[in-house]
Amino acid sequence: MGKPGVWILIISILLLGWVAEPAQADGPDYDVLAHLALPWACDSDHRVTWEPADHWEYGKASGVAFDSSMRTGTPLYAPADGMAYFLHDQRPFETNYGYYVELVVEDDWLIRLAHLRDEQSGERMVEAGELLGYSGSSGALSEHLHLEILVRDGSRWVR
Repeated sequence: MGKPGVWILIISILLLGWVAEPAQADGPDYDVLAHLALPWACDSDHRVTWEPADHWEYGKASGVAFDSSMRTGTPLYAPADGMAYFLHDQRPFETNYGYYVELVVEDDWLIRLAHLRDEQSGERMVEAGELLGYSGSSGALSEHLHLEILVRDGSRWVR
């Protein structure tokens, strides 16, 4: 059969593995992304006009960004629960977000919706599906929605 000490060691290892807490991975929970909703109504679709590589090539975004053609006034909704910050980018025209909202989700994810129609300011908690504003063309030459996702790396937001 074997020595009793070997069996005690094997049983101890198995029991420790069974009752021990699983190790927590450091960093953001990437499963959060699977639960995000699109920020527009389910019954509408919008053509992607610029993908992440286009943004990076021209220095137009630091995160994973998509531009979608969208008529001014399209309602935009929170894709997740989080803290919404309503901002106005005042950098030179054609290099700014215009009126935009940054939604921080679970302290690790930032979702930016830019070129909104109307100016808003302040911050507030929002729930998924809550109206954030309307698409527009602020800070841009043409009406569209700039949707960008970044992840926290220490004190910075990165792609």
